Amino acid sequence: MSSNYSDAQREQVRKLAMLGVRQPDIAQVMDISMSTLTRHFARELKEGLVAATERVGSTLYEQAMAGNTTAMIFWMKTRGGWRERDRDDRNGAVIVNVTGALNATTERRDRDRDRDSDDN
Repeated sequence: MSSNYSDAQREQVRKLAMLGVRQPDIAQVMDISMSTLTRHFARELKEGLVAATERVGSTLYEQAMAGNTTAMIFWMKTRGGWRERDRDDRNGAVIVNVTGALNATTERRDRDRDRDSDDN
């Protein structure tokens, strides 16, 4: 579908989508309707979202591999299927044993670093 929108307008939509601006707000900034936005800028909306997800995911991964415990736990909960589901029925306390998994992740990171330094 051909449209009369410039490359600069397309890049603006992509950047706004990448920054997480909501589609109704992008449409308002561009002074177009939501239907026009989704019809003529679908590719830019998708590319912006994918670019942002890639950048954040990459940063999160690097933080987890560098030993950031919070990033490690977040990664394992979202990508590794971890859940805080075990409870001590006597007092309702949540029991989460992450030490073994964190140690395994740290060991894997160190092994990867050693392998990378051997390759150089």
